[in-house]
Amino acid sequence: MAEASIDKHEQLCYYITIETIGGPMDFITNIWASKLGKVGVIAAVIIVIILIAT
Repeated sequence: MAEASIDKHEQLCYYITIETIGGPMDFITNIWASKLGKVGVIAAVIIVIILIAT
């Protein structure tokens, strides 16, 4: 009984960690994977550089 609850707790912690760290990375990867997303990211970087430069 005790072992099972420890396993469940470990799985939950693991799942939360993956969701917390993996979530944003998946989001970034999905944006980068699409052609429009790439253009958007590059445009955003250019805008940021222009804002910093001025």
